[in-house]
Amino acid sequence: MDLILCHRGTDFDTLGAAIGLATLHWGSSVILTDDCHPSVQNFLALYDNRYPLVDSSSVNCAQIRSLFIVGTQLRDCLGKTGVWLDLPHVEQVYIYDHHVDWLADIPATFQHIEAVGATTTLIVELLQGANISLNAAEATAMALGIHLSTRSLTNEQTTPRDAHALAWLMDQSVHSGAIANYFTAGLSSPSQAGLTPDLERGGKRTPLLGGEGCFSTARGPVCGSTAPRATFTS
Repeated sequence: MDLILCHRGTDFDTLGAAIGLATLHWGSSVILTDDCHPSVQNFLALYDNRYPLVDSSSVNCAQIRSLFIVGTQLRDCLGKTGVWLDLPHVEQVYIYDHHVDWLADIPATFQHIEAVGATTTLIVELLQGANISLNAAEATAMALGIHLSTRSLTNEQTTPRDAHALAWLMDQSVHSGAIANYFTAGLSSPSQAGLTPDLERGGKRTPLLGGEGCFSTARGPVCGSTAPRATFTS
């Protein structure tokens, strides 16, 4: 069993990177923490059936063989799933992150850590290299990750690689309605229903504003988002 672990306070960059990795590693499952950022919770309340999400309580620990960690290098940020790192039968631990100045405390067999604006960007580049295309739901979640982590390509950590990754996602049927409406006052029930078939068919593209990330303070790591808490409403 191959599992993709998100950090506590799961933000859109972590979610997008995890969904991309699940596409790259067919058959793997994404494990979310119990304390996802509220905006991520609201997004998944509408679209979770489009992603390979699994609750940690349903995992048979004896079957875990590989762990893929996205958006953090710190064990504490994994919450209760951090204990899986100690399982003697886990063969591989992979880390994907864009925080190059952190002192990692996870013993990984492979690390892919580069100074870009979003972890999702690193995963996009792997998908491009493997010539793997995405459906609208996958591309939309990943585009949200880059948009939010880079403040729509405007923060100082943004690189040309982030822009190229986002442009590629836009060619993968990113749904502009899901992205744009996420940053409006909210969605009515009719508009939510209208987005469902659009995500399945694909759609036009549009940018959004916001910002999120996983950062450090003098008291230790903060695993979560600094994004404006715009949410869906029913």
